[in-house]
Amino acid sequence: MLLPVVHVSASDAFFSPDGKTVTALLMHGDVLANINVATGKVTPIPLSKPLEEQGVNSIARGADGEILALTDKAVWFIKTGEAPKQIASTAPIESPRALFVDTKPGSPTLDWLFISGYEKQNASPQTLPAAPSASLYARKPGGKGFVELFCRRTDDPRAGVFSADGRLFIAAGMDLWEGSIQTNDDADAPTIGTLVGARIAALGVLNTDDSNGGSMSVERIATAGRWIYCVLRGHHMAGIVRIPMAAQPLYSGTGQEQPTIKQTYAVNAATLSKAEVIADGIEHADAFCATEVGGKPLVFYTEDRQLMLWTGSGEPRSIGREAAN
Repeated sequence: MLLPVVHVSASDAFFSPDGKTVTALLMHGDVLANINVATGKVTPIPLSKPLEEQGVNSIARGADGEILALTDKAVWFIKTGEAPKQIASTAPIESPRALFVDTKPGSPTLDWLFISGYEKQNASPQTLPAAPSASLYARKPGGKGFVELFCRRTDDPRAGVFSADGRLFIAAGMDLWEGSIQTNDDADAPTIGTLVGARIAALGVLNTDDSNGGSMSVERIATAGRWIYCVLRGHHMAGIVRIPMAAQPLYSGTGQEQPTIKQTYAVNAATLSKAEVIADGIEHADAFCATEVGGKPLVFYTEDRQLMLWTGSGEPRSIGREAAN
């Protein structure tokens, strides 16, 4: 069966190209809605019964207003005026959590579906880690199913995003990485490709004490213009930061030597020295997305059911509440 051709970028929320509308998962993922950025008006998007029953974990934007929706069982295609279509099962992923797609024309992974999630392991309790670590999976257009990506020494890759010019950023090991996918064309291989990259910004906040430590790790990523925006998340605490995008990747595996210690430290020092804190001391930052319109940045997120917007300076402000108007 031929599937719809979609060009998307990933998150649990996204801006329309003109920056006037946000499509987002609200109410802890129970409601999919459009939000008017100027008025804060919330308009729920009707879902089919199977989508409501499965629950939506992540969404991604299509070029013409379509939505890709990720559930525990499948990836769905949603378009205004049409019934939602299931386009791919998520098997063998046990707990799919985040969806992202490469949209750069000419890319070897153009329109591949990428998912971060957990696969059920047939192992004894003694061999299982204390906390499960996420893995990355991918599916080629027209492929039979999702296949694991080889992510050697990449701890817990929980989210990813491709920028408009095709650069790949990954949240892993509490911090921000940049890299690329080396594809594997062998249909019988156990993996569909290999993640190649390096940590470019040590954004994680690590500390401990005798009560509730304030450690936070990179949980969500968005790119807009020449900036990378990240949500840091801990236990009942969160923050939002942005760093400038380097002119070139530190390590993408395309004929490059592995970066030296000096090169790695230089890139991390440069990004951290120019990091900007957009929100600090908040409890949550859900339905997070960013865009840039006419050179003006826009960052949207929800906190305690408030619809929050940052417009490039000052503090984020509330434009409304999650409850449908």
